[in-house]
Amino acid sequence: MKTNSGFDLVVVMPLYGFKTDKERIPLSGGFRIEKYDFDQIDRMLAEPGDSSFRSFLTLFPPDFLVWVENQVHKSTGVTENGIEDPSESLGRLMVQRFGQAIDAAENLLISLRLFRPGRLERGPLGILMSRVGREGRTYIEAQVEGTRPLSWMAVEGLPGRSQRADQLELKEELVPSFEKFRHKLGRFLQDQKLRKSFAVPLSYFNKSHSNDWAAGQLLDLVVSLESILLQEQDELTFRLALRVANLLGRDEERRKQIYREIKGFYDVRSQVIHGDVLKDKQELLLNEVGKLREYVRQLLLAMISLALKKKFDSDFYRSLDEMCLDDATRKKIQADASGLLHIDPAN
Repeated sequence: MKTNSGFDLVVVMPLYGFKTDKERIPLSGGFRIEKYDFDQIDRMLAEPGDSSFRSFLTLFPPDFLVWVENQVHKSTGVTENGIEDPSESLGRLMVQRFGQAIDAAENLLISLRLFRPGRLERGPLGILMSRVGREGRTYIEAQVEGTRPLSWMAVEGLPGRSQRADQLELKEELVPSFEKFRHKLGRFLQDQKLRKSFAVPLSYFNKSHSNDWAAGQLLDLVVSLESILLQEQDELTFRLALRVANLLGRDEERRKQIYREIKGFYDVRSQVIHGDVLKDKQELLLNEVGKLREYVRQLLLAMISLALKKKFDSDFYRSLDEMCLDDATRKKIQADASGLLHIDPAN
């Protein structure tokens, strides 16, 4: 006699600061982004009084939810004499699939943050198990015996205001471009050695999205810039501003503007670190930290594009400085760096 017991693993990621013109966006790979509806969540979760994830959503209602559904098991195949007992292998499979689903959700978040300007926060990942019964599909929150629910094991930070001026917007017309971008960026995200080399700049870039303190965001973003563009410890401000300007500036005026703004942001960073009182001009620049985040986003995409084309070698950082002296060198590097930048039609 066989016992059929099928269930799915589901990871739900709350998004804050996300905006779109559709209530539901289906994506490849079993993903979907849906407008948050508390009543729907309340109906779906099978145990109303015992869900920390539901409680979190009540306290911090998000704009949208990302759903990642991962089918685990259709039939246990347990025989009458008990010889074919897959419980141990099923447990290993659950752990493996949970990890895969969490990684997939995090990769989607990184892809969204890198694809479009804006600040996108996320709440804790809701880690659920679902099955279809007589009353339709129900969900329960996954929990290790004797511990708190797994949802609270993957917190990025408590979200701030949901409706902000710096929301990340993904209109329906941009979804095909985003899918193309995800596919191309996926080569980088799946390459563990390459991704490890970007661990620090990506980590601080992501941290800037979850930091409500403008000065904290600025510090995170400057560290991201430093970690990817600087090897030396001398002339930091000059080298950093010059390299960002040369990589992202398409003409002389734009390069001058980027150079001045990066230098200004770096000066504010120094004042904040040393506890100095900011001048009025620096306070205004602090209010434009979103502009610095956009420079870092574009720079990360440029450097990832170069890494995918294996353009990093012993002469790479020297060539970054030579870009200001040689138009041909600058145009060549900018062309190699543009692979991910130009996928979004809005860029």
